[in-house]
Order: sequence, then structure tokens, then C-alpha cells
Amino acid sequence: DPTFASAHAAMARNLSYIADVGKSPAEIARGYAAAVAAASRARELAPRLPSAYAALADARYGQLHLAQARAEVTRGLALAPNDLQLLQAAVIIFV
Repeated sequence: DPTFASAHAAMARNLSYIADVGKSPAEIARGYAAAVAAASRARELAPRLPSAYAALADARYGQLHLAQARAEVTRGLALAPNDLQLLQAAVIIFV
């Protein structure tokens, strides 16, 4: 379903995991770019969905865009301060 935001967020998280084990820099970059696209779509569809922010933070972190990753976690935690995925992303990004 192209309008199911949670599915886009989950796909983005999986794309980030796959990109983590890419075989070449180009493959890794493509994987994280696809993850950013899926997470961005999730956030467009459901601007209050915490997993969209966590997925986008993971993908941005993978791209080494640390300021953007931090911003996504901060935005997400403002919406859902006890969300497990966001808290996990915060530990990775801020520590």
C-alpha cells in the first residue's frame, strides 16, 4: 500500500540495515539514499509517526550526515519522548 506510512518506515529501516553491509561505496550510498527516500515518504504520509523519524535518523547517520540525524531524533523525541526506536537512535547518534 503506497499510503501505509508504517510500511515505508519499516522498509527504510531494512534498507539502512542492508546498506550497512554493502559491498562497495556506491552500493552503500544507493542503499542509504533509498532508505532516506522511504523514510521521507513515511514522514510525509504521517508527520507524527515516531518510526519515520527514527528511520530517517538511521539513514542520515549511515550517510554520515550527523547534524541531520540528530535533528530527526530531536524532532521525533519531541513527538514521542518514550518511543523505543527513537531512544535507540538517540543512543547511537548522540553517544
